[in-house]
Amino acid sequence: MCADRPGTRVTATTTTLVDHAAWVRRAGTRSLALTPSWAARTWGDSASALVPALRGEFPELARPGMVDQLRCHVAFAPRKPVWHLEPDRPDVGYAATVAAACNPGRLVDPDGR
Repeated sequence: MCADRPGTRVTATTTTLVDHAAWVRRAGTRSLALTPSWAARTWGDSASALVPALRGEFPELARPGMVDQLRCHVAFAPRKPVWHLEPDRPDVGYAATVAAACNPGRLVDPDGR
């Protein structure tokens, strides 16, 4: 109970945004495989929370191109089972990343999406 407001309870809640994250190799390149939680898939601004939460373990996630790939997946591929973010993709800006279906550059997305 809050001492200054009788009848008010303070509760702490935490929300997990990622069920799993790990570096994998796909099509000969490194890829950060993120399995987003329901919360990450449904909260439109989850990318802004995911980057600081994960960059300690995955520092490359803080690169602008990686952030743009993540933002694109949050906005346009929330139902994709695993979000693959590749540090070798070029930093072309968010609009060009969206235009490239979240996969800018010459690397082919093995998922075909």
